[in-house]
Amino acid sequence: MAITDFEKEGSGGGSGVTDVTATAPITSTGGATPDIGITAATILVDGSMSASDKNKLNGIAAGAQPGTVTGVSAVAPITVIASPTSPSVGINQAGAGSDGYLSSVDWNTFNNKGTGDMLAATYDPTGVAADCFDYANAIGVTQITDNIITAATLTADVDNWNPTGFATANMIRVDVDANNREITGMIAPSAGVNRIVSINNINSGSDDLRFKENDASSDAANRFLLRDNGDKAIKPNETATFWYDHTSSRWRPLNRIG
Repeated sequence: MAITDFEKEGSGGGSGVTDVTATAPITSTGGATPDIGITAATILVDGSMSASDKNKLNGIAAGAQPGTVTGVSAVAPITVIASPTSPSVGINQAGAGSDGYLSSVDWNTFNNKGTGDMLAATYDPTGVAADCFDYANAIGVTQITDNIITAATLTADVDNWNPTGFATANMIRVDVDANNREITGMIAPSAGVNRIVSINNINSGSDDLRFKENDASSDAANRFLLRDNGDKAIKPNETATFWYDHTSSRWRPLNRIG
């Protein structure tokens, strides 16, 4: 008989269903007339399996172990050592004839290289015999940046000259506002960087530009060593070309000055 009939007759003292609860993944809205359900399963929560998930499960071969490595190969410079299921993967160091990783020693070597265009051992754009380019080739000076700048007019004598753009220039045009304005030195290149720097006096009058011999007004490494151990000057439209001697830590002239 129905529960309602049982309740009406009062048999057994029962009072019928008054509340229904559930344990996950089963759900219940509670009360005497609950809606019972089940949540869908996720990667973190238990629950019902969808038809699409069931099809995926059926597609996995019996005995398969997800995530198991069955073989590893590599293309140089990557290397693989040891067994197929527990490989040791590495990379060889780069060498003169092989690719690989860059060691900290090699990185520092590259990092300490100077900026500019590093040209071939022989660079002779003028074709003139025994000029500054031939001399530069003879001593192995190869950094010719082919960059021309015009420096600010010298309105006073200058020490440790470093006009804007100097670091990458090989030809500097400069004017002077009075005769025999002096440059006592100019910034030396970094260690291992060979440089040639030409300075042209663009004065439109008759004012000379003078270079000071080993003058203490500039830092030691920035000074000039000049012919006959004396100061030298260039007249308007003349050029003085210097190369940096890392052995003596001084700028030396490539051409005859004064």
